[in-house]
Amino acid sequence: MMTNHIAFYQFCPALRRKGALALCLALCVLGLGLSGSAKEPAITTFDAPGAGTGAGQGTVAFGINAERVIVGYYCDASNCHDFLRAKDGSFTTFDPPAGTVGYVFTFAYGVNTEGAVAGDYYDASSVYHGFLRAPDGTFTTFEAPGAATT
Repeated sequence: MMTNHIAFYQFCPALRRKGALALCLALCVLGLGLSGSAKEPAITTFDAPGAGTGAGQGTVAFGINAERVIVGYYCDASNCHDFLRAKDGSFTTFDPPAGTVGYVFTFAYGVNTEGAVAGDYYDASSVYHGFLRAPDGTFTTFEAPGAATT
């Protein structure tokens, strides 16, 4: 028994080009449809509670960890304070420990996956001090060897 098979190459060149174009167009439309259902990255804007709105005031997000916890600082009319923003949007605000005499500004720069925060603050004598805030809220402060007021 003999069967008639028609192959793509047997069509005239113009018809092959149109068929190829139609196939490419169908694949592109299908690809766009699939990529449109992919989750787009989102940008979330926020202000820390108590952040000021005047000149030199506001919220600065400085670091994020793999758990999507954001760390940074915010300034109000009188001072700057640090914050942690959890993935659910809740805030924890903090300052250097109460025993820290005359801090002027504080800046939280990084947070690890366990929730420990690293940053610094400087005092009224313009001396910088480093800190590490543990996940339970306890502080360890330190000075770099040779830290001075200059």
